Amino acid sequence: YPCFETFRINGNMNFTMNNIYDEMMAVDFTNLNSIEIPTIFIHGVHDLNSHPLPFQKWFNNLKSPHKKYIQFKKSAHMPMWEEKSKFQSEIIEYIKISENLQIKADKK
Repeated sequence: YPCFETFRINGNMNFTMNNIYDEMMAVDFTNLNSIEIPTIFIHGVHDLNSHPLPFQKWFNNLKSPHKKYIQFKKSAHMPMWEEKSKFQSEIIEYIKISENLQIKADKK
């Protein structure tokens, strides 16, 4: 990353760690087995902070009207920057599919 980007990223991480980390770590998703809205899981293959196996296990057991698990093969913890074009196209595609599912559900 360019120097300014590294500075900005680190500043954002420091803000998170100082302000919401404890609250975030107190959330327990182990008993959450159903989400009533479309859900997308995004994971960078080279992410050293988040191992894919817990996410994949949770994803496989999660009930949701529309869910998708996307791995980014050239990314670590920030695929929205590391694979910006792919990230954007995946999000846009997912939103379009989810909107179409909602329109069909509304017609029933």
